[in-house]
Amino acid sequence: MILTRKISLIDPPKVTMSYSALGGLAILSTLVPFDWRMPASSQVGLALLMATASTAAQFLVVLAYRYASASLLAPISYSQLVWSGLLGLAVFGNVPDAWTLVGAAVIIGSGVYTAHRERVTSRGRAAGS
Repeated sequence: MILTRKISLIDPPKVTMSYSALGGLAILSTLVPFDWRMPASSQVGLALLMATASTAAQFLVVLAYRYASASLLAPISYSQLVWSGLLGLAVFGNVPDAWTLVGAAVIIGSGVYTAHRERVTSRGRAAGS
């Protein structure tokens, strides 16, 4: 997140996304020779849909870090835990166990605490100026 914020202040979103895509392509292409199977046409369509949605999401994340602080965006990012849990329940019937819920609560709680602490610290700095 911090790297995305720093890069988003220097490079346009298209450049940042290109670096991410090329890095992922380079790393994941090394795995292709070990388990390649020709995808069915329905799988290609689904892959294109996922690629479009992922690209749009990454573009919005880069823009968000350009215009807002990481401490403000962190709690929103942590909401992914909640949404993925609800989606897993709705689509796959996957009920998270107690340890998963405890871990999610710790992660979300620490993120919210950090965001609160950063806001208090920034207000103190602004008042002291």
